[in-house]
Amino acid sequence: MSLPCSTRDHRQTWQMLFDLVDSFAESAKRKAVVWPLQIILLILCPEITHIISRELVEESKANKLFLESLRKALAGQGGSKQLTESAAIACVKLCKASTYINREDHSGIFLLVQSMVVDLEVR
Repeated sequence: MSLPCSTRDHRQTWQMLFDLVDSFAESAKRKAVVWPLQIILLILCPEITHIISRELVEESKANKLFLESLRKALAGQGGSKQLTESAAIACVKLCKASTYINREDHSGIFLLVQSMVVDLEVR
């Protein structure tokens, strides 16, 4: 099975779409709407999630900022109930997607899920 983000052109297109959606999320209300879409985009491009999980900030700065915003909103630091709910929905989608992936593939999604669970347990 070919992954949606398996070629360089697909990765560039995916990144452009992610950036476009990210630029739309200026206010808290808009963020609450686009966060579930952004998490689905991350799930569809496992190579990007792998890059994020390896802490390569330069290659995926916008993606890492998005994930940090999700973590803050889950911790109640997002400022609004709507953002917290949207962050919870996005993280549930990420956790659900991780159940469909073989652990032996060493997917970055598992590392993201584990780090979010640890963050939630600490708080």
